[in-house]
Amino acid sequence: MENLEQIVGRLQRDTSTITGNPVLEHFNLAKCREIDERSSMDNHIKDRRDTCLANLRNCTIDYSSYYKNAFDAYNEIVVFDLLQTKGNISWQDTGAIPSADYTWTNRNGEVINIDLKTLSYNHDNINFKDIQQQSLRSKISIEEQIAGRRPYGTSESIVYSPFKKGNNLNHYKVATVIESFIDKVQNNYKPSQLNFGGKEGILLIDTKILGHPIFMQEALPVFLSPPLNELKSGCLWNACFGKQNDPMYDWVEFKGKPNIGQPLKKNGIMTDDYAPPAIIFITYRGNETNLIGFHKSSLQSDRIGFSIYEICRFVNDEVNSKYFQLPVSPVFELTLPPMPS
Repeated sequence: MENLEQIVGRLQRDTSTITGNPVLEHFNLAKCREIDERSSMDNHIKDRRDTCLANLRNCTIDYSSYYKNAFDAYNEIVVFDLLQTKGNISWQDTGAIPSADYTWTNRNGEVINIDLKTLSYNHDNINFKDIQQQSLRSKISIEEQIAGRRPYGTSESIVYSPFKKGNNLNHYKVATVIESFIDKVQNNYKPSQLNFGGKEGILLIDTKILGHPIFMQEALPVFLSPPLNELKSGCLWNACFGKQNDPMYDWVEFKGKPNIGQPLKKNGIMTDDYAPPAIIFITYRGNETNLIGFHKSSLQSDRIGFSIYEICRFVNDEVNSKYFQLPVSPVFELTLPPMPS
């Protein structure tokens, strides 16, 4: 029977010759091999590997929800290993009872929950299948060009957009991106899981599948977006603390194009009294992975405060009190201190 490395490798090879799969491409074969090896020594790894394998055995070239279920289990291991580099993380042992995924023990010896949620595309089943159809058409057009049955340079482009809803044309607007983050996080937030066992918790949001490059400056209300240095609203800060009808500073393609886009239609995740006390986003840009945290300035829990600052490279609040730690433009080097060892 195939192990994790073998089944992922086979699916990646079979799929890449025909079409694309935005979830399957985020499985790393070297990591799969490592998970196979560790599963014989760690029951927590084995359980998640078994869940991953059970879903992948139902997968074919055509995208299905089994891929996302498999990636969620695989990513719990990947994120656990990431958090291990930051401090004292442990698996939550609850069997089949829904709970937070991990517990974190901060340097004061205080224990909190950490619940991981891995975000996906809007209408992901429909969107992923559409991407596969686009990719197939593109490969066919390339083959036709090579065979001389079609002029060169006429390949169809493939639109990867995690924020697209149906055929809407505004999925690249800043307000649309922020509102999508708000919807995704609120739909994934389960207070009973986060507060399992009567402990306080931090909601951990992984953005890997989205494939949306995120500057550290997205943790500010506004920043200067290269290369034109126009004002742009920070997607993460506004997803947490933005208010309905707030004006949004949009991307611009050329100087003189209007910079203020459509206003927000939703309130941010952390403006609600029932919001999680703290949120951490795992963000990706090129080969760089960052953990960016948010909490309210009136945060009452020291254990949450100590923990989020141990885990994250940068933390901000609704009054933007940490703005001085980040240059307002991503083209400059970060002034943040290195993570404490």
